[in-house]
Amino acid sequence: MRFLASQPVHLRVYRVDAAGHVTCVFSTYGRDNRGSPARTFSMMVKAGEPQPGQEGMVAIGSARPLTRDELLACLRAYLAEGPADSAASTGPAVAPAAVPKGGAAADAPPLADVLQTVIDAVGRTTDTPDAPAAPLDRSAWSIAVGRFVSAERKLSAVSGQRSVKEASDRSEDLVQAR
Repeated sequence: MRFLASQPVHLRVYRVDAAGHVTCVFSTYGRDNRGSPARTFSMMVKAGEPQPGQEGMVAIGSARPLTRDELLACLRAYLAEGPADSAASTGPAVAPAAVPKGGAAADAPPLADVLQTVIDAVGRTTDTPDAPAAPLDRSAWSIAVGRFVSAERKLSAVSGQRSVKEASDRSEDLVQAR
């Protein structure tokens, strides 16, 4: 994932895995309010941990570090604005659906449900600064929400045999080179 901003921002990124667990996977600040803003952020997230299925990401960019109450207020305000597919929200927080054994993805939960799951988790955290520096207006923060599906990786017998043969051929080449 890559995040770009027109001016330096602080960023927090939360992941909702297929089991419905929320993890803060990245943050430029913590309870001690230390951290540096930036214009560009790049990160990789390993999909399918702890299990394959529908997963969600919520990124909150802000002009300064946010307190827990401000973070919650921003998330709730964004939810009230209505993410693109939130019209079909099912109400209370719903964990993203797991991929069935056959590998076909179930219907994705509405983005509003992913947001609500993050709101519930943020409400229980204590890793944000305590005191705000100044009032925060709407132009000082932005939220991006996304989803992806992770599936079990299947290797066919043919590709497994091919990769074993290729590895064997490479080993022979190395032995001959010595």
